Amino acid sequence: MTYVGLPRRDASTPSQPAARQALLGAFAKLALSRRYRDFGVEAIIRSANVARSTFYYHFSGKDDLLLQNLQPFIATLADMAFAVGPSDELQHWVEHIWQQRSTACRLLDGPTGRKIEAALVERLNQDFEGKCHTARSHQNLLAHQIAGASLSLLKAWVAHRVTAAPSDIAHSLWLGAASIGAGAVERQ
Repeated sequence: MTYVGLPRRDASTPSQPAARQALLGAFAKLALSRRYRDFGVEAIIRSANVARSTFYYHFSGKDDLLLQNLQPFIATLADMAFAVGPSDELQHWVEHIWQQRSTACRLLDGPTGRKIEAALVERLNQDFEGKCHTARSHQNLLAHQIAGASLSLLKAWVAHRVTAAPSDIAHSLWLGAASIGAGAVERQ
């Protein structure tokens, strides 16, 4: 299965219906070859060779498909807050983002970037809920801080406003998120 051009690395992913896989793959192909705003549901279903009703059975719209496609990336970023070091998965994603930097630059910016950030905040809030006993409002503050800082660094990097090797970016992402996550756990 491909997620915006990134093959899943773990073989333990539960199999998904063929139509859903076709839609995810078609979306990834289109997202890597066109601007996000330049294609719609019609292009996705044509590329996936499925019916419109099949698309809407699996996804509520193009943005839902984008966020489902990016769930492994979002999960990897959220996991940084409680990790003991930058994971191999994080390193893999950062390298992929650099290889696809023109696409990443477009996806991380503007309305699409805000949707990705909101999904990351939601995931972080869920993770904080299970691991921290601080006030919900404080958890939300920390989730926004991690998401905003992480995506801001990635945007600056792919836009060439900062220069660093992928391993340095992965380490910086982890260091920022982990220090905030550790601070939340220590406050308990």
